[in-house]
Amino acid sequence: MWHGYFAWNAWPMFAGGILFWGGLISLVIWGLHRSTRQSEGSAMYRSAPLEILKQRYASGEISRAEFEAMKQDLMG
Repeated sequence: MWHGYFAWNAWPMFAGGILFWGGLISLVIWGLHRSTRQSEGSAMYRSAPLEILKQRYASGEISRAEFEAMKQDLMG
């Protein structure tokens, strides 16, 4: 039936299949990533603001009282 030739008018179906499967695989990977990542309330997300606060205190940008108040807000 094909006699060794590719039907050149079938390329839209071929491209559509690649887009469909690529999209499906991407969606599965995205879903797995979203379901396995840590929540935003975890210690990993709290440590970055605390590090920035420590840097600001170390550079003299804020006073000790301000540092302690902001630290309590972050840790609370």
